[in-house]
Amino acid sequence: MFFRKKRRRKPDTNPNVQAVNKILLAFFIVGLAATYGQNHSFIPSKTNAELKKNIADATPEVALNTGTIKSLLPERTPMLTTKDATPGDGQPAVCGQTVTLTYTAATIDGTAIPDSATKENPLTFTIGEDKAMPALELGIVGMEKGGHRVIYAPYDQSYGAPGYKRDDIDKDARMAFDVDLLSIEPKLPLLSENPFRISDPKLGTGPLLLCAQTVKVHIDVWSIDGKKIFTTRGEKPGDAGTPLTFTPGKSEVFLGLEQGVIGMNLGGKRNLVVPPGFQKTLRGNAAKPAIPFPPKQSVLVDVEALP
Repeated sequence: MFFRKKRRRKPDTNPNVQAVNKILLAFFIVGLAATYGQNHSFIPSKTNAELKKNIADATPEVALNTGTIKSLLPERTPMLTTKDATPGDGQPAVCGQTVTLTYTAATIDGTAIPDSATKENPLTFTIGEDKAMPALELGIVGMEKGGHRVIYAPYDQSYGAPGYKRDDIDKDARMAFDVDLLSIEPKLPLLSENPFRISDPKLGTGPLLLCAQTVKVHIDVWSIDGKKIFTTRGEKPGDAGTPLTFTPGKSEVFLGLEQGVIGMNLGGKRNLVVPPGFQKTLRGNAAKPAIPFPPKQSVLVDVEALP
């Protein structure tokens, strides 16, 4: 009888467990306190211990409100390395923002290159529009306004890149760009007020998705109470649905999705917790598709990167 009584106390109808679940869902910003069933519905964890473990497991991956934004940025940039001599202030630059900067160029052995941008004649470009040298466009991502960074780049990412080729620089030369970031527009929502979360339940094996690279994805959008708000997948057997195609940096989709796909590999799956501040486009234009987000609530977005 003792063991039977214990079993009656475990179902989800236990008011104590329900209270814990509701509190944790209400404070969604502390982590992904949920798992998924085979039908892909939103299923809260069944015990307080499981909930705490899920939060602990998720926090190192997704804590963007702690002053860093690494999960919003590509994990690696081909052939580039950077060193921040002086940190800036505020939110870092991401794909799709317009930046204004100054720079000087030299080889890594200290030989100056007659190429620069000054405060009187700065360089302004939008990250992802391919209007600046790859070393600068890729290397500026993650900088904060007022920051001072040195970007180290190979020849093919600098003066060997299409449109920037110079015959007076050796093809084996590695370049160093001394950069000061003057401004970033438009501003991102404050991460301290709009914590944005990323978790990867499945890592893909295909190419890395980067800024300005057109992507094709399936998405499912859920409210925190488990209601499906939107899907690109077919709702009937045999219906494959219509994948969403967009280019990060063009402000075509809501900000949480635009930034959330960067750093994925094709074939991968990613879960996003998207707060209200990230449910609109970066530049305030109409998003595609129009998703009926619940007012002032975070949502859960499942993303699958398709080949």
